[in-house]
Amino acid sequence: MHNYRTYFLFSLFLILGTIQSNAQFNFGVGYSLGYLNPETDQSIINTFNDDRPWLEDKIEPIQFIQGLHLSLRYRLDFVAFDFTWRNKFRSKKANGIDPATDLSFKRNLTHRFISYSIGIENFIGDFSYGGSIDVENFGVRTEVTGIDKDFTIFKKTGLGSHFFVCYNLDAGNTLDFSIRPYVHIPWQRYNISSVDTELNGNSNPLNLEDNYLNFGIMFIFYNGRK
Repeated sequence: MHNYRTYFLFSLFLILGTIQSNAQFNFGVGYSLGYLNPETDQSIINTFNDDRPWLEDKIEPIQFIQGLHLSLRYRLDFVAFDFTWRNKFRSKKANGIDPATDLSFKRNLTHRFISYSIGIENFIGDFSYGGSIDVENFGVRTEVTGIDKDFTIFKKTGLGSHFFVCYNLDAGNTLDFSIRPYVHIPWQRYNISSVDTELNGNSNPLNLEDNYLNFGIMFIFYNGRK
């Protein structure tokens, strides 16, 4: 993780040091909604639900993920460099009365991608396209009856990329609104055997890997000098 952060900061200062003095500086705030279909992850959750038919509310397999987007952008005519923080997550819960104890049972499960990225965007009129290299922290946390607070089941740092096209709307003298379909591609598969161990009590799981490729749409407001 230290090497990834060093690479990110070095690239940031290198680009900032080479941009021209007439660059346009913008601050971006946005929201994203994405779809994904991690089959191994869904199988683990389905096993958890099937083994507990008494659950009133079951954990829904992960399909949709939402997120927040903060960025700093330096634009040079038809090219822009983008430095972005993203927090994409999905949280679901199960609850019911455990017949073995006749007590209330609850289990929360949260998937979260936190990423730091360096990207480039090319403009053609009101449209643009681009991509980024991301340093990603992917984790799964849970909260369960009998334990006072939530805890991490799985955590891994890796690399990924976002690729996108964008339609940019003028929303005022100092405000732009961007509609940005995207695809997010992790560069590796993640071994989530520890999630199976925690949810299903499998003390000797197989090498359970999954790819969390997702695609969706972002809505971003950029504020700053045009």
